[in-house]
Amino acid sequence: MSGEIRIIANENLGLARLVAALTELPEELPDFVVIGGGAVGIRCNGLDRETQDLDSLAIEADRMIEVLVSSGAQQQRAYQVLTQSGVPLDVMAIHGTGGFKSTPQVNQAFELARLWAFETAPAEALVLLHRNEQGEWSEQTTRLRVATVPALLALTTVSMADRVNSAHPEKLYSDISDVCALVATSGVLDAVNFKRFEIGSKRADHRAVVKKRRGAKTQHRVRSRNWTISLNISRNIDLLARH
Repeated sequence: MSGEIRIIANENLGLARLVAALTELPEELPDFVVIGGGAVGIRCNGLDRETQDLDSLAIEADRMIEVLVSSGAQQQRAYQVLTQSGVPLDVMAIHGTGGFKSTPQVNQAFELARLWAFETAPAEALVLLHRNEQGEWSEQTTRLRVATVPALLALTTVSMADRVNSAHPEKLYSDISDVCALVATSGVLDAVNFKRFEIGSKRADHRAVVKKRRGAKTQHRVRSRNWTISLNISRNIDLLARH
């Protein structure tokens, strides 16, 4: 998966804003990995949902915030800055596997997924292409690490498991949209069978139905019914790790 990722700004205005912010980050930042909706947009070459911020993982999270602020970013919270181009950037610290026995199981799952995403993300050139009214092209380029499709699926599904109990249960739809885009991008939808399964919840007043990809898009919709989330996705989702 290493190499070059090219994004055409004129065709992906929302994603272009996020990618432009990444190309402007200082080179002296400690090692970090892009995750979240921005990473999903980069991997899927477009955003299926609206997202205004960037998320990242770093072992040296404190150092990363320090470098960002010293380079002109405005600190908003302990681990969030506003980049010089006005994009919020969250930095999540990862700590490895130490202390898992004393942490809640859901936190262990988050930490393992984050650690996997950090360790498997390749360094790639990210190229943002712009075309002006005269048809001339220009580009902004940076080299960074973006979480892989399998790692993003792991992070997203872990988020879904606890989303209804979080401060923002409405973000469940964003999680479902990201899963749809990632699975469609992986190419396994056309190669494996499907299995319907349901995840019951006392607080999730949504029902999401994901249909097999038809043409270039994965059709999905969300509607209220019986406080239930239903997904039609591959029963062999582990095949994603082979792509």
